Amino acid sequence: MAHAFRRVLATNLYRIGVPARIIQAILRHSNVSTTLAFYVKTSGADAAAAMDRLEKVRQRLGNAEDLNCPTSALESETEEWVSG
Repeated sequence: MAHAFRRVLATNLYRIGVPARIIQAILRHSNVSTTLAFYVKTSGADAAAAMDRLEKVRQRLGNAEDLNCPTSALESETEEWVSG
């Protein structure tokens, strides 16, 4: 039962945008790959939602080449990405 709770916790934290390293620390794993491989569960709907958000960012920035810009130019977009 405890592992089921930990999986749900990890998955929900990941879905709201908590970085994997933070989830790793919360679950007290020594390696982030354990957290991602065994505790964070994703679905096809998660992938589709991520691609939809990426498309919205791309449209705001103009064209695909703009996605190669420095990280600082995408910070405000990232904040909105996390907040949904």
